[in-house]
Amino acid sequence: MKWAAALLCLILLAPLALVDVPPLLDYPNHLARAMVLAAGTSDPVLSRMYTTRWTIVPNLGTDLVLPPLLQFLPVHLAGRIVIGITILLPVVGTIAYSRSLFGRYTPWPLASGLVAYNATLLLGFLNFVAAIGMALLLAAGWIGWRERHPVVVAVLAAFGTVALFFCHLMGPLFFFVLIAGYELEQLIPGGRRPIVMVGAGRPSMSFLACICKDVDGGAKPRHDGGAAGTSFLSRAGIRRDPSSVLRRVAALIPAAAPPFVLYLISPLAPLADETAFSSVAEKAEQLVFPFANYVLWLDVTTACAVAAYLLACLATRRCRSTPAGGLAVALTALLFLAVPFAFKGTYFFDTRFVIMLGFLLFGALLPCGLPRLAAVAFTMLFAVRMAVVLVVWWQYRGDLAALRTVIAMVRPDDRVFIAAVSPDEAPFYWQNGPLSRRLSVGLRLDSHLPALLLIERRAYWPFMFDNPSQQPVETLPPYRELAERAGSIADHRELAEPRRIDLCGYTHVLLLEASGEPDLARFAQDRLALLGRTDYAALFRVRPSACAS
Repeated sequence: MKWAAALLCLILLAPLALVDVPPLLDYPNHLARAMVLAAGTSDPVLSRMYTTRWTIVPNLGTDLVLPPLLQFLPVHLAGRIVIGITILLPVVGTIAYSRSLFGRYTPWPLASGLVAYNATLLLGFLNFVAAIGMALLLAAGWIGWRERHPVVVAVLAAFGTVALFFCHLMGPLFFFVLIAGYELEQLIPGGRRPIVMVGAGRPSMSFLACICKDVDGGAKPRHDGGAAGTSFLSRAGIRRDPSSVLRRVAALIPAAAPPFVLYLISPLAPLADETAFSSVAEKAEQLVFPFANYVLWLDVTTACAVAAYLLACLATRRCRSTPAGGLAVALTALLFLAVPFAFKGTYFFDTRFVIMLGFLLFGALLPCGLPRLAAVAFTMLFAVRMAVVLVVWWQYRGDLAALRTVIAMVRPDDRVFIAAVSPDEAPFYWQNGPLSRRLSVGLRLDSHLPALLLIERRAYWPFMFDNPSQQPVETLPPYRELAERAGSIADHRELAEPRRIDLCGYTHVLLLEASGEPDLARFAQDRLALLGRTDYAALFRVRPSACAS
């Protein structure tokens, strides 16, 4: 198992050796902000654009880790180290969480590698993905040591939930979802944690033999020969000793109070609730997100294969869980269905729960024995998926080189407006473009790559993440006005309409997906002068006439 886990980790990290700027949507923006934080007031160019504003913000994972690394490591090496840790944390956390629930290491959690390169990772939600892994590890420690070392665990959880809060607010929430079932489980008579058999009907003898193996330190589950799934839970009654209940609730206070207080005094708490809910169809589409990367049919096939295997195990009474794991799966699924898509300035809010659920399929459920055919099938599926990631990231090097060729003409303190040829404007061009530019579900992945203007050229581009409730950076005037006027990445045809976009204050325009425009040489030539182009990007100088009247 240890060698298999080590090999899995090496394979998951392999794509990071191919490119110095991995194609994760938000990542270049995070890296640019880390450079600003690391430079502080020592950089005369960046300090005119931005200032730091540290406060209690529940989204500081990369902001706390990357700037110290940048003091002694090259920028792109430090960034890839953080990405590598982020990729591994949920997988290692899933393995540890499964071990704490079932008392031994098994091969099934290794299959969580199938969801390591998921939609939220490729969208660059690094703080969130890291928080998932940290929550799984902290929950594994709670479940494994809570009864033997209650004081140590309480102290560890108090510090751990604070770290989770500052990494990402979803971290503490996921942690409490993971331990909720365990705490309920401990209030059930018997003290030990029997295995809950999943499925209806009478279990087979082979399955009974499997689940009665030594689990969790030698404790064997109790079964009275009744129907599977009812022999334990239907007879279970919650202990009525108030003191035992109070002691367990009191033990949760050191872990729950710090993140709750921190949230109340954070700038996120007073924000108005700006909510938007996904439709039922949109919720259904998000079920593929734990498996989504670049090839839709492969992602859907992987999701269906995992679901079909688990359902087959349920139908044949060969899947097991514990009350702790079962309740974690149920709560996560209910939260996914109930919460909105947008909440307090955060988008893909409900999607984050389906990503959690994706990892719980491998950590909270345990097929009884992994048949050789299934093991081979999932190994091959994992190999194909990783091969796709490797090929896509290798091809992405072309876009990266093309962009760097174009922005080499930009000087420090230049101000660069960003536009792009959208899929609606050039559908054929997008259909035949590199897979690295879009997720398999259609979301663009290259919108923040122009952050290299700041990272490598120390020039200004208007889309730095500087939300006061989420980031510790503030954009200074007059650059703030430029950012507010830009709004979001413009469709390139708007540039040809003088009254649509005011380019006053900008020195250049960077156009992404440049070959989607058939006549770049004469494009908006009354406002822009073409300086250089590649298939992926084009750079224009802004003419004085570009200022809107």
